[in-house]
Amino acid sequence: MLNVVYAPQDTALAQEVMSRLSGKYQLQDLRQTGVSPEAGRLLLLIYSNDTLKDTAARNHVYWTFDHNQNVLIVTRGQVKLPHILDHLTPVDLNADPQLAAVRAQIDYLTGDDAPKPMRVLTPSVRKANWAVASVFILLATAMFCIGLVAIGGRVVRPPEAEYNAVETAIQGTIDIEIQTELNQYMNFLPRSTEDAANYAATLQQVPTRYRPFMAETATGAAQQTLSPMTAVPDFATAEATPAS
Repeated sequence: MLNVVYAPQDTALAQEVMSRLSGKYQLQDLRQTGVSPEAGRLLLLIYSNDTLKDTAARNHVYWTFDHNQNVLIVTRGQVKLPHILDHLTPVDLNADPQLAAVRAQIDYLTGDDAPKPMRVLTPSVRKANWAVASVFILLATAMFCIGLVAIGGRVVRPPEAEYNAVETAIQGTIDIEIQTELNQYMNFLPRSTEDAANYAATLQQVPTRYRPFMAETATGAAQQTLSPMTAVPDFATAEATPAS
């Protein structure tokens, strides 16, 4: 039931652990047999700080994670786990000389209630993720370029009819809500240059709700009636400044 993996420098420790577990569990020493891990087995990793520097041990660990199998780490003394293993809790033989905790973990991880292994970003998983991401990046880039060409070549145009419909609806709302009142204030639009000069003060007497519309109307009327050489007051700006 157990695949056993270790680095060459941990051979003595691995042999000790396997000899004490062999009476109860079926073990496969992957380093001695030279075979590939078997699916459905728990990986017993005899770990030291140099374990993942060994290519064979590292590949066996990656294979186990890629096939969604559990890993039980056994150490002697405190070690610092690398990022790929730091989600696991190792069993320290110095604190468990009789291997009681090791046996308990083996029974738990091979039982019916064993938790599902956490997904780990092994090199093969990273490669697969980059492959998928590259496809989406290419598709997004292609769609962006097609959009630029379509807009630049006027194959795709803004929905003018929709914009016009919205503007018509806005004007209709204005007509319903405030046009009647605006018609009353139209009587006070400037009729001469002198009226235009004094209109900013007149505009302050218009209720705030109608003031922007009256300012724009007055500015438009002045631009249409005054000669090109006559300065046109900007009532849209003047209406925001209280009269002195």
